[in-house]
Amino acid sequence: MFYRFLGGVDTIEKHIGKDITKAYDSVESHKTSTAEKDLQEFCIGTIKVDSITKKPIAKEIDYKYEIDLHQGILKQVWSKMNKKEYLEFIHDPKHMINPPEAILFGSPYLEIFTKNPWYVIPIIWVPVILYYLHSALVQLDIPIPVLIFLFAFGIFLWTFIEYTLHRFLFHLDDDIPDNSFALMTHFLFHGIHHAFPMDKSRLVFPPVAAYPLYLGIKAILSVVFGSFYVIILAGVLTGYIAYDLSHYYIHHNKPTSEYYRHLKQHHVLHHYNNPKRGFGVSNRLWDFVFGTVLRVNGK
Repeated sequence: MFYRFLGGVDTIEKHIGKDITKAYDSVESHKTSTAEKDLQEFCIGTIKVDSITKKPIAKEIDYKYEIDLHQGILKQVWSKMNKKEYLEFIHDPKHMINPPEAILFGSPYLEIFTKNPWYVIPIIWVPVILYYLHSALVQLDIPIPVLIFLFAFGIFLWTFIEYTLHRFLFHLDDDIPDNSFALMTHFLFHGIHHAFPMDKSRLVFPPVAAYPLYLGIKAILSVVFGSFYVIILAGVLTGYIAYDLSHYYIHHNKPTSEYYRHLKQHHVLHHYNNPKRGFGVSNRLWDFVFGTVLRVNGK
């Protein structure tokens, strides 16, 4: 059930055996048209009645977009949607849908190549990191403490890259050109994640899409830092792996540490309350720096 992403049993346990109408109505951050439809479908009883007719109050929720989730969504984004409809579609998170995962293509053979399990990320990028660290040790005559410092700097640099990419590239939103190609491209990069936040197979960043970004970051670092860029790039890639795995973890697990509980709650608010704030995923540092933090329980 979609409450897993909203905080697990901690979210609903305190309301067991009680009328939750008031509690539900007070949490605007989690109310979407999809959630309203789910409530109607799985409702087993009602307490709220009309004072005049004495009949249960039911609120019909209609989508303002026409997307058939049983058909290939990518083609529909291309052919059916304008920018306004597209933004409404992706910022209405879909849960408990049938089928349970998004369908990008009508062909099941093409569909296989759109899915990316989380463990692919370390399998592909850890060898690259080890290669860069080995190259640095062999080719660069620098003390180990300096190497460790540059590696740590690369990890720190990633936190800024993470924030920048998420805020200014993945969340163009209002600045997306209103044409089919731009909408489809945005959907593939990030829109699909906001539309289907619990789709496990399309949560971590596909290596094919990450490769151009990797090449761009590598080119910039090589110009700025010269031959030392290999160590910093190893740190950046380490930070990236931590980011992608943390992203998967906070979506699909119940964090036990205080740090990750706050990250999960912060990210939930980004999805359900305000996608124009809360761009940090593995940390909230740059959200605090640039004033885009979403407060979690007043903190």
